[in-house]
Amino acid sequence: MKKIGIVTLQGNFNYGNRLQNFALEQIMLSLDNDVHTLILPAKKTKKKRSLMYIMSRIAYRFTKKRWRYLKMLRAKTPILLPFTNKYLHSRPFDKVNLDTYDAFFVGSDQVWNPAYTGNDPRYFLDFAPEEKRFAYAASFGVSTIPEKFSRQYGQYLNQMHKISVREMQGIKIVETLSKASAVAVADPTLLLTQKKWHELADTAKIALPSKYILVYMLSELSTDNFQKINEYAKHQGAKVVTIMGDKYDPDYWIPTPLEFIAAIRGATAVFTDSFHCTVFSILFETPFITFNRANAQMISRIDTLLSYFNFQKNKFSKTTDINAVFSEMTFGGVKSVLDVERNKGLHFIEECLASIDK
Repeated sequence: MKKIGIVTLQGNFNYGNRLQNFALEQIMLSLDNDVHTLILPAKKTKKKRSLMYIMSRIAYRFTKKRWRYLKMLRAKTPILLPFTNKYLHSRPFDKVNLDTYDAFFVGSDQVWNPAYTGNDPRYFLDFAPEEKRFAYAASFGVSTIPEKFSRQYGQYLNQMHKISVREMQGIKIVETLSKASAVAVADPTLLLTQKKWHELADTAKIALPSKYILVYMLSELSTDNFQKINEYAKHQGAKVVTIMGDKYDPDYWIPTPLEFIAAIRGATAVFTDSFHCTVFSILFETPFITFNRANAQMISRIDTLLSYFNFQKNKFSKTTDINAVFSEMTFGGVKSVLDVERNKGLHFIEECLASIDK
């Protein structure tokens, strides 16, 4: 038995973040390892800021966008946090003896997105010996790294022992910035079996309409596109159920993580711009349409996911005919793709763990 430390983003307001963390822990446990998710303390910064920057940040704090985001955090965190406390093996980073760990994995999620982690070396496991540094399905979340971070990113990547990323664009970034190599592997949520996710969804007790369309958007959905969804729902004789994304809305639902996956499973169709909502739609074989996020740089991971399963037509565009997409959609090839991707992901993890003994 090996002792494994996981470093990932901590988002008790984000369903995908909680579920990918859970899935990676479960995979490590299934391989007979002791595993903890290490909670990094907030990074202290001593950077000098210009007066203009400081004033812009002060102004942002009083915007409606900022207000809706903070209100969302206050609303969602108490509902998602119990899942973390019950299902995840979390430990404060500064309260553990790092020398007792055999290996550290960073991932998955957007742990290398400069907008989220900057050039924080802890997300490249700089606190551990190089032979203990591994990345599983780490995501950059962008197509290019800002020039001001590129040199340091390259140095950090060169010091990783083995790297796997979540999207094909991530391989290009690794190879462009460093001498390291990387492989693309499936998100850890795809490594757990459909049976396991069904068992977890079965534990959720939710009262939803007998027939409903599920909408989960992290960025704003245009009025026109929302109208298209409503028209489709009306045509299907279904209600529209909307889950709260990254902005507060009193009319939107806040499920627990297990209610979230159960709602995806039971939906007539799903409309989303979320990577993990798309993942669970595929796992539960629920018809879905995936929209581009407002941030165009964040589409690489979704493009990679859709290409795995040959669901490129399920990506929304101005010419998308929803009825045509769903009528042509088939999940017949999903199981075989999942088997291949699971084996590939598990093999990478097993290779990493085996390298510790050499």
